[in-house]
Amino acid sequence: MAKSKLKKPPEWLYPLYKPSDKTVFDLLLLLGNGKIKPKMISTQKDISEFIKLLIVTQKIKKYRTFRDMVLRSMKKNNTLNLPSLNAKGEKMKIPRGVDKSWAIFTQDQQLCLLIDRLNTKNVEYNGTPDDVIEFMARFLLTQLLQDWRGPKMMVVIESLKTRKVRLEKLNRLLKYWDFTNEFKS
Repeated sequence: MAKSKLKKPPEWLYPLYKPSDKTVFDLLLLLGNGKIKPKMISTQKDISEFIKLLIVTQKIKKYRTFRDMVLRSMKKNNTLNLPSLNAKGEKMKIPRGVDKSWAIFTQDQQLCLLIDRLNTKNVEYNGTPDDVIEFMARFLLTQLLQDWRGPKMMVVIESLKTRKVRLEKLNRLLKYWDFTNEFKS
C-alpha cells in the first residue's frame, strides 16, 4: 500500500479543522441548547437578507469570514443586529461561477452554480427570531461536523422551489445531519 503524500488532512475533508472551528462549534452548541439566547434586531426583510447571505457566503473560498463576523458580533453583546451584519456582508465579494481553486469536484461546481441562481432570486425567509437563530446554528453546525454539500444543497434547492421559505421547515430538514442532540427543538 502506497504511503499518503498528504502532510496534513485537507481543510475540506475533516471537521473542526481549524482552532476557530472548534470555538465556533462550542458557541453553536450553546445556541442550540439555549444556554445563550441572543436578542435580535431585525425586520422581515432583514431576516431574508441575512439568511440568504449566510447561505451564499459559504460559497466563497474564505467561507468562514461572514460566519465568524456574525458569531463575533453576537458573542460581543449577545445581540444579532441583522441590519448591521447585512451591511457588512453585502460588501463581501461573492464571485459568480465556479472558483476552480477549491471547487474541484463536479458536485461542488454544480452547487456553486445553484448558489448563483439563489443569489439572483428574491426569496423571503419566514420565521421567528428563534427560528433564525436555530437555522444559523444548525446550518453552520452541519457544515462543521458532517458535510459541506448535503445540507447546503438541501437548503438551496428548497429556497429555489418557492419564493417564500419557512425556516421552521429548513430547521426540521437540517435535523437529519445533527447527531449532537444539543438542540431543544
